[in-house]
Amino acid sequence: MDPEWFQAFNDYTRSRGVVPHVKRTMRQLVRSGTKQVPDAELRRIDVRTALLWGRHDRFVPVGLAESASTRLGWPLHVIDDAGHVPHIEQPQAFLDALADATNEQG
Repeated sequence: MDPEWFQAFNDYTRSRGVVPHVKRTMRQLVRSGTKQVPDAELRRIDVRTALLWGRHDRFVPVGLAESASTRLGWPLHVIDDAGHVPHIEQPQAFLDALADATNEQG
């Protein structure tokens, strides 16, 4: 919640993100480290589940969360003015969404 820390974090990650070998490495990590979890496996989750998502997530767009919410019946809480790391970008909004999701869960 320290604006100076967040600005330094943001500046650093953006500066690294434009370096060609860092971009290549990140693409390789994402490609090799991600796979779709089949819906049948997700439906085996036997605890109440909610999705919390940053509206402006460029890595995993909110449309994927909307689709999963519809298919799986999981409530979706979208955090405005946040991307891939809403707990860092909008910590209070994230905590509010988490509280809402927890309250919905009974």
